[in-house]
Order: sequence, then structure tokens, then C-alpha cells
Amino acid sequence: MKNTINVQDLYRTNPSIFDGATKGLIDALETNAVKQNVTSLRNRRLVTLAGQAELFDTTVNKIEGITDFDKGMLSGNQAFLVTGLQLRYARNASTTTPQTQRFSNLVYALDLFAVNGATIDTDAGATGNQNVAVPVQVVPTELLNADFNFQINSNVKFKAPASDFFIENQRLEKATGHEDYVVDLEHAPILLLPNKPLQSVLRFNPSVTNPSGFNHFVEITFRGSYIYE
Repeated sequence: MKNTINVQDLYRTNPSIFDGATKGLIDALETNAVKQNVTSLRNRRLVTLAGQAELFDTTVNKIEGITDFDKGMLSGNQAFLVTGLQLRYARNASTTTPQTQRFSNLVYALDLFAVNGATIDTDAGATGNQNVAVPVQVVPTELLNADFNFQINSNVKFKAPASDFFIENQRLEKATGHEDYVVDLEHAPILLLPNKPLQSVLRFNPSVTNPSGFNHFVEITFRGSYIYE
């Protein structure tokens, strides 16, 4: 995915994307005077992987390391054009703080296990055993099977299986170069406007229960650029 797109060309070919923008921004688009600042916005949250998990906390203001949004809305007075989306996952058995987690979009990670003959023994300290690196599924199947839904003012703007955001890397060499994988929206970008409520929801099958043993965290990142007059 390219870092940015030509906003002027986009406005000429698909002006409806900019519905709701300020008169000043529309005037700048009309006169080829619009400015762009390429960046990304992210939001991290502790979630329950069952029912409906809302990724934005509407009680939290913009805070470093957790969210670039104010109470689930774009802050400031500039619009943001989204050209790519990322979901990444982290888990931790003890802490509940999103800002201390390492997020990844890789389904598998290496873990050390002890091997006794042909049997993998999870007690890596067992006497006489040797440690071996084994690919272990980190991103829960429950999350991979969920549906992702992004809305603005309750209007659906993007919908996809959550699995679209993650790399199936059980053969670990397949992960090379994909750690920064982005779902491309350049052919259907989404315009975020200040003070418009955003909803990023993970929907799970009613039979799904939250996987035990870990606290679960999901990070959503919006790739694109601020646009302003």
C-alpha cells in the first residue's frame, strides 16, 4: 500500500467521499489548495472476546500509548482520510494495561518447549530435556472467527472477517515482510470528521465464550493522512 493518495484526484472522481466536510475543506479541494499530513492513528483496548467487543472507549480522552482519539471521536479540527486499516492482538496473563503490550498481526509465535525423545513436554525445566522452538497459536481462534464492523454515526463504512487482518504464519518463514500488513482501502477510502462518534466492533457467534487464561487486547490503526485547507 502506498503511503498516501492524491486527494485532489480522489475528490474529482468520487466527491461523495467528502460529504459532510467543512466548507473550507471543500473550497480547498475545489481550488487544488488542500494540504495533507501523512500519519497514522491508533487505539488500544482491553476487550472481552465474546458477544460484541467495542474497540473504542467513549469515556477515555486522547492519551499517549492508548488512544489518539477523544472519547471515540477524532480530535482537533482537521479531517482524516483513511486509506488502510490494521488490527493487531496482544495477550497477557497478569496485566490489564494496553500501553505495556506488544501487539502483532501474526497468528503464530515461537515458544520454547522441552523435548523428551519424540514427546513435547511443556515443562521446559524437566531434567534431561532439551528446549525446542515450536510455533504456537497466539491469536485466538475466537478472534479470527469474529466479524469486524466499522461505523461512523452508526452508519457502516467497512465490514470484514477479523481474520482478514491477521497473517496465518504457522510455517514461520511465511511471516517475513508481513509484520506491518495493512488492509488496503485506497479504492474505497473513509473520511473521518471531527466530533463524529466512531464505532469499531468485533461481533462473535453467540456460542463463543471469552478464552480463559489471558487478558486480551486489540489495537486498531488507521493509516492515511490529515487533510486541511
